[in-house]
Amino acid sequence: MKAQLATSDWGGVVTRRAVMSPDDKGGWDVFITWGSAYAFSNPIALNALALNGKQGWYGWPSDPDYEKLRMQWATATDDATRNAIAQKMAVIGWNDVPEVILGQWVSPSAMRKNVNGFIGVPEIIPFWNVTKT
Repeated sequence: MKAQLATSDWGGVVTRRAVMSPDDKGGWDVFITWGSAYAFSNPIALNALALNGKQGWYGWPSDPDYEKLRMQWATATDDATRNAIAQKMAVIGWNDVPEVILGQWVSPSAMRKNVNGFIGVPEIIPFWNVTKT
């Protein structure tokens, strides 16, 4: 990959990533973003896991066979079937490479002994049910 570093604020990234023109006409090829492990575990909920062309995530990857599998995954009624479908989806993903996952990170959080009731859910820490004693 040949890269040109272009500094930007988030508004600039959002504007530029939507341009489908070639690089020399204001388009783009790659940008870095993040998603949670919870989001990446569901090819229906995370738009970046769709390969539905101009209707999908930036870069507009397209693969009708993958999209058929994605819809089958959504309607599967058991984990074994979803796992088998996901394996086929992964093969397409390795061949087309619509995204590259660079690593993982953990968002640290600290809590006091007198604050209780946190509900352990992935991705966010909800503050309902929280009490201070």
